[in-house]
Amino acid sequence: MPESFVDHAGFSLWTENFGQDSSPCVLLITSTQAIWWDADFCRSLAEADRHVIRFDNRDTGLSSTAREGAQPYSIDDLVGDAVAVLDAYGVVAAHVVGCFTGGFVAQRLALLHPDRLETLTLISTTPVLREAAHAVLRGSSADLDLPLPHSADQAELEDAVAPWRSELDNDRRTYVENQLHVLRLECGSRFAFDEEYWRALITCTSERARDLRGHYRQWDALLTASPDLRPQLRSLKTPTLILHGTEDRTIPVEHAEALADAIPNARLVAIEGLGHQFHKALYPLWTTEIVAHTSIKRRDLPGLSH
Repeated sequence: MPESFVDHAGFSLWTENFGQDSSPCVLLITSTQAIWWDADFCRSLAEADRHVIRFDNRDTGLSSTAREGAQPYSIDDLVGDAVAVLDAYGVVAAHVVGCFTGGFVAQRLALLHPDRLETLTLISTTPVLREAAHAVLRGSSADLDLPLPHSADQAELEDAVAPWRSELDNDRRTYVENQLHVLRLECGSRFAFDEEYWRALITCTSERARDLRGHYRQWDALLTASPDLRPQLRSLKTPTLILHGTEDRTIPVEHAEALADAIPNARLVAIEGLGHQFHKALYPLWTTEIVAHTSIKRRDLPGLSH
């Protein structure tokens, strides 16, 4: 599990890889620190002959943070970071797996740099990130054909997220308790909430962070994301797998269905009772689905050749 740093656009990005460099590459992108891609999950993919790369986004974990007063960055800057990681590892094209905000970054990556992807896997994400972010972070609404998490039945979740809208200081204990509260609400009914597991992960997340306030800059990037990607996604030629929980309160499952409708030949796996979170009990399913999906060749699907 060699670790290394990749320099790009004034940031130093922490990366870690599993498996053999000669194996097909799987690049994991999420909205938080790389450790939320559990090491056991990464090893399970590596054991299936995949070269797995995970990395801390800028402003998270061991990656460097933006300087005070620096120019705000955008979602497409995060896309550039992902490309820089691939370049640093000498990967021409990868199987890209994006979760949450990382799923939107992965969509933009597929649209802006289609030749850098072999396949695309989208987990618990949306084609309308800007509108979803405005709903969660600012309580605003949008005229969309998709449900957003600002309706009356989301009041409890919105109240839990509200403190994040205030400029909380860099207090790690507050950060841990707030994150735990939100994760409890987002758990879904299929799996019991494993407080010991999540407390350990979030505590580690807080201890690894160079600056906990970095997530405010991440949110600024979310709020400037491109509008509805569905018109562009209709021309996407990358084989796409979509994994989504049926009880996701933050990104309702209708968003996954919309992605599946927009992307040619996309396959949706709806996971009954799952909310908006990683869960270690899902790793065997995710591994099976991702290994099968990353065995696909574009030429094997109608209309999806290079």
